[in-house]
Amino acid sequence: MIGTQTLATAIALTGFLMQPIGWNLAGLAWGWAFTEFLLLDPLKLLAYRVLERHGKAAGTVSA
Repeated sequence: MIGTQTLATAIALTGFLMQPIGWNLAGLAWGWAFTEFLLLDPLKLLAYRVLERHGKAAGTVSA
């Protein structure tokens, strides 16, 4: 994720194939992505636990 964010930021700041954006907008995008990660990752882990309890997690085989 960090590599993709870094590449996208470099493209956006340099204006490669697009209108360049400033550091303020790039920082906003990084902040948004980090906040989303902090909020959604615990929910993802909770969903994995619930699915594992019900035998519906990826990698489980039902006969």
